[in-house]
Amino acid sequence: MLKIFLSALFSAGLIAGYTQCKCANTPAENRWGQVELQLNRTGPVRKVSCGFQMSATCRDTVWVRGGAYNCIGPCMATYRARLTRGSTLVRTYEPFSFTTSLVSFATAGSYKLEILPMCNNELCKTCSFYFTVSGAGCL
Repeated sequence: MLKIFLSALFSAGLIAGYTQCKCANTPAENRWGQVELQLNRTGPVRKVSCGFQMSATCRDTVWVRGGAYNCIGPCMATYRARLTRGSTLVRTYEPFSFTTSLVSFATAGSYKLEILPMCNNELCKTCSFYFTVSGAGCL
């Protein structure tokens, strides 16, 4: 209730300097920075943008090392993520962390890792990565 009241006062221009934490308002505004992906913690670190496609094997582990969604206002985004194979949910990551999140694959196929940022409990524009998984060791 207080947030709604303060937001209304800010919108009316009655509180100077009050800034609300929120997502970007237009689809053209990209608030995502580059994300760092690394295979098996020993491979080269790749700085990539949302939509990046990568090949991997079932023995590989992808380390999501760095990245951020930049909220508008004085706050930092929180994250959750989901890994899907086709329309099947494989795993959820709640919370998701750019410093500790590892993604691994049990079976061959096409996977999507979707990272969902939240600014002030509002879902913002997601960032997805695509993995084509094949090779020995797959179920």
